[in-house]
Amino acid sequence: MYYYYILIYSLYIATYAYQIHNKILETPRTTDWFPKEDASVFKKLLAKNFNFLVQTKNKFFGSGTAKNQ
Repeated sequence: MYYYYILIYSLYIATYAYQIHNKILETPRTTDWFPKEDASVFKKLLAKNFNFLVQTKNKFFGSGTAKNQ
């Protein structure tokens, strides 16, 4: 039995535009997390306090995303 493979090559060109801002345009925020209805009590409690926990972590350790800007 013979197998024939067709390889298709594509050329992707990515372009990016960057601009330096003198002040912060948007307030920093974290992504909201909504666990499923059948999630454990621990996950629901963690999700309810997720923003506070991320802000606290960022005060002590900084933000990895902000360092990349």
